[in-house]
Amino acid sequence: MLSRTHHAHQVLQLYLSYPAGAGEPPLVLRAYHKTAVLAPGDSAEVSFGLSRRDLSIWSEEIAPEGGPLAGLGGWQLVLGTFTAHVGASSRDPNMLQAEFSV
Repeated sequence: MLSRTHHAHQVLQLYLSYPAGAGEPPLVLRAYHKTAVLAPGDSAEVSFGLSRRDLSIWSEEIAPEGGPLAGLGGWQLVLGTFTAHVGASSRDPNMLQAEFSV
């Protein structure tokens, strides 16, 4: 939570760190949530859902079957340990972190 002196919305952002070797940037924005108006010192519980595509990367090696895009690549689920980061921005020094595996 950000420290503030007035009532305001809080926008929390969910970033993922992909497993090593996936070739993705260190933090990839995957979701965000705007809270109700909070008074100074208040908190709110939020939850984020992730889809299979959120955990995937584009791969030129995937060949979709048929259609006009055949052979142009596709989404590939990344297996391994991810780290979820939640904070007010990608530079938030107080980001919460949790690891999970796919």
